[in-house]
Order: sequence, then structure tokens, then C-alpha cells
Amino acid sequence: KGSTFTPYATHKLVGGINVDSDWTKSCSVPVSDLNTSAADIVCLVEAHELDLYARGVTLKMSVPAGLCDYALETPYYYFKFLPGVGNPGPFAYSATDPVCPFDYSLNGGPNCCEGSWAINAGTVDQAARSGQYTGKFTNCLSGPNLSEFEKDYLNRPVPKLYSESADGLSVSRFIEGPVTKLYNSNVRVANYFKPSDHTNVSNYLPAADLFGGTTAPIAFNTFTNAAGSKIKAHPFHTFVCYNTASEVKARIRVMVREWNLLSELHQGGDPDTGGASGSDPLNDFADWKDFATPSTLFPGDSE
Repeated sequence: KGSTFTPYATHKLVGGINVDSDWTKSCSVPVSDLNTSAADIVCLVEAHELDLYARGVTLKMSVPAGLCDYALETPYYYFKFLPGVGNPGPFAYSATDPVCPFDYSLNGGPNCCEGSWAINAGTVDQAARSGQYTGKFTNCLSGPNLSEFEKDYLNRPVPKLYSESADGLSVSRFIEGPVTKLYNSNVRVANYFKPSDHTNVSNYLPAADLFGGTTAPIAFNTFTNAAGSKIKAHPFHTFVCYNTASEVKARIRVMVREWNLLSELHQGGDPDTGGASGSDPLNDFADWKDFATPSTLFPGDSE
């Protein structure tokens, strides 16, 4: 749902992300589908771009008593900038330490450079030296609610675990609109993407049958840091229902899609209407389609 003033359309995705699903299919898992493959669903939230930018969205999972003993919530997050391992050298002698292209702190961004470096000796009084690039891959992660989740030893977000009460189980998450950060895109709230809009071959997407392809924004890729650890993005708001033995009973992945033109928000409409009305552009806030070309484009400072 959106604010009290703005209803958002929510429906289950049927037939893959490239298919315009039947919007009458509710975002829910029937009791009869629990513990089956039919209980693994994807839902879309449909909303106009300025509504999302200004008001954000609230996602809520509600489970009647006796159906889920536990629920696990994994937040949506992505790489705002490209992380990387710095050049180890050895470099020719220099009085200054080497500069890494994955350290964006000189321009007010994060330092996402890991690894070690070495500098050769110069003249007699110019000794060789070595050091470490001082950033972390996880410094480049961004998302609307990361501060609300604990972090592991690599500073990766840890999913939240909830247990059932006598009234059942309810998880609610408010995603604030990007206006609060003065950003000029909607990617912090609108995580929807369509593989056919992208040419980056994702090393994340596990299910071509669901997504109709294995291309996605490069900001959703998995990157290997200097220690060999995998640092993954997570393109969905994911809610998983478990029994007491940690067996999955149901999973719902949620994607929020923004629409550029008032009249187009309906089944069969075009969410990415471009062009302008007079001097007014119709696509006012960038979504993931706008970060598709070139395929190496990250949202960066325009997030």
C-alpha cells in the first residue's frame, strides 16, 4: 500500500517477468499451496513515479496463526558503485600511496577498494614500502532499509527472523520515498527490472524460467572481494515462511514498479513511456531501465 491518499495496485506475477500478468491475481499463498512449488511466488507493486518518489511504499506480510512458525525477511539492496580489488603493484617509487579507481571518497562517495599494494625502492633514501587499500566491497552496497538490519563480519546485511505469536505473524516494512534523500531516481524504492531491457549477463539470477532471461542490472551482480568472499546484491524484498525445522513452507519476493504516465497504469499499459509533454519530460525519475545503457552503468551519485 502507499499513503492513506494513494492506493497502489498489487498482484501476483504469473508466467514470468516479461509477461503482463493477470492483475486480478492476489499477492497471496493459499493454505493448500503451502509446502509446494506453488507457494514460491513473485508479486509486483504498481505505482506512479511521483507517488513512489514522495511517499514511498509499505510492504506487509500477514500470516494467520498456526501456518508459519517463523518468517525471514531479506531486504532489497544493490551496488551503488562498482567495487574492486586494487592494483597490487609493485609500483615505481612514489612519495604518495597508490590511488585505487574503486575508492570514490575523493568525490564524496564510499571507498570500495580492497587488497594490498607495494612500492619499489627508489634512490638510497627512498625505501620500498607496502600497505593495504582501506575500503570494503560492502561500502558500495545501498538500499532503502539497510540501517535497520544487523550486519555480519563482512558487513553484509543479515536477514531478520520473526517468530509466530498467538495472533499469527505479521511483518511490516516502510520504504521511504527518495525525496527524503534528495535523490533524483527511484531505484531505492522501485526495484523492478525486466531482463530484456539489459545486456549485462547476471551472475546472480538463478531462475531463467521465472525471469525469462539471465540479464539484469550490473548493480545486482555478485562480486568477489580480496579475500575470496562473495558479496551479493539482493534485488527483491523477500519474505519466507518456515516451520520449526527450518523447512520452507512459502516464499514471496516483491518487486515495486514505477509508471511514468498517469493514464498508462493498468494491465497492458506501458510503465516506461518516454518523450515529453511540451517541455515536461514524462520520465521524471530514473528506474533500473534507465541504468541499462551502457551495461556497466551503476546508479552512483544519481541514486
